[in-house]
Amino acid sequence: MPLDISALRCTLLEVACNRCLFRNLPRASWISCILVTVVYVLANVAYFSVISPAEMLQSEAVAVVRDVLLFAFLDALITLASLIAAPVLRLAIRFWYFICLNFFFH
Repeated sequence: MPLDISALRCTLLEVACNRCLFRNLPRASWISCILVTVVYVLANVAYFSVISPAEMLQSEAVAVVRDVLLFAFLDALITLASLIAAPVLRLAIRFWYFICLNFFFH
């Protein structure tokens, strides 16, 4: 069974065991939609505050241009953090998969 399906099953079991399902699920949907919209708008404001519209139209990857302009002195550190974060994230996913598998299915 792939990892994403078992994680979804683990999440659904958690939600199904909740007594306030019909109150919390719509609330979570609205909060998540509003939060994603706010983060998206703030990211676009950040892009427009750093990059001119002409540069934005010329670039295929606006976020990369912004990062190069703002964080050029941190280039090596960002690369190192990316190399460290990927395996750590993979270990965290495996850990929670193991916890959900043992807690809910045994």
